[in-house]
Amino acid sequence: MHSSPHLICVATIIAPHGIRGEVKIRTHTEYPETIEEYSPLLNGSGAPSYKVTIRQVIADDLVIARIEGITNRNEAETLRQVQLYITRDEMPDIDEDEFYHTDLIGLAVKNDQGVDQGVVVALHNFGAGDIIEIKFNNQHQSVMLPFTKATIPTIDLNHHFVIFNPPETYEIELGE
Repeated sequence: MHSSPHLICVATIIAPHGIRGEVKIRTHTEYPETIEEYSPLLNGSGAPSYKVTIRQVIADDLVIARIEGITNRNEAETLRQVQLYITRDEMPDIDEDEFYHTDLIGLAVKNDQGVDQGVVVALHNFGAGDIIEIKFNNQHQSVMLPFTKATIPTIDLNHHFVIFNPPETYEIELGE
């Protein structure tokens, strides 16, 4: 095991807000206000760098916040697109049948006979439910599919794979 902590991006500073150094932050957490509970948040190298105080929640994934030490718009502008992290062990425990997206990314994708088909590239939610993005071995581009029990009936984190069951409505040439 390597010594550097596994960092999880929980938010991104997207823009300055006003003239007093406040920023708009897009959160990647279930509840946007939880990023303040993790403060100080880490930079990409894992160093504690950003003490965040939320001023206002303005959407399900958007807050106005103050970053300690940032006092004007020019300073806030330098933080545009900065990603904010926590370590994996800071994340709350979840139920046995729940998964963090970060735990699924990079898992092998196998068919029900155990044949390697590809890899999980990402998980998305554009508002209508979770979508799993898979890069199949024989395709140049990744494919986005509904992340449901029917499509992915088995997730085995211990052995680092998922079982893929292609939906009938999708024609994906997987090869053998």
